[in-house]
Amino acid sequence: MNDPAKSTLTFVAAGRVALGLRRVAKQLESFAVREARLPSERFSATVRMTLQRAPHRSDELADDCIFCKIANKELPADIVFEDDELIAFNDISPQAPTHVLVVPKIHIPTVNDLGDDDAERMGRLVLCAQALAEARGIDGDGYRLILNCNEGGGQTVFHIHLHLLGGRQMRALG
Repeated sequence: MNDPAKSTLTFVAAGRVALGLRRVAKQLESFAVREARLPSERFSATVRMTLQRAPHRSDELADDCIFCKIANKELPADIVFEDDELIAFNDISPQAPTHVLVVPKIHIPTVNDLGDDDAERMGRLVLCAQALAEARGIDGDGYRLILNCNEGGGQTVFHIHLHLLGGRQMRALG
């Protein structure tokens, strides 16, 4: 037998979630109109398209990408971890005593090119960095994870990668 109190609670919770999603959508629309000057209908379609698939990427290696060449063993690197999906290696220009780059083996140029199907892959990137931090003994004192996006965000190699930095006191951000 259905409990009317439970049904009401479920309905109220679902209503709150829907209301919250509508608020977020409205905020995104107003942001898009203000910042990108896109009509709201077009923005909604763009968001749906971006969440469903990443339009500017290839699941294959790019011929001119230095990280693809490292993943394909065409260029040398100080590799510290590798599996079927990820490769991690020491940065050639370290900004801290520990500076490892964790890179997916498929070519994804920027964070902007991620889609829903990349959620697990990005989670694995973070978990790999976490395991490397523990293996290097910097997990207790702390470390920093950085994803740069596009030139203005400091990205110099256009193949998505996560920086693991540690082994020294980091300056606070903000």
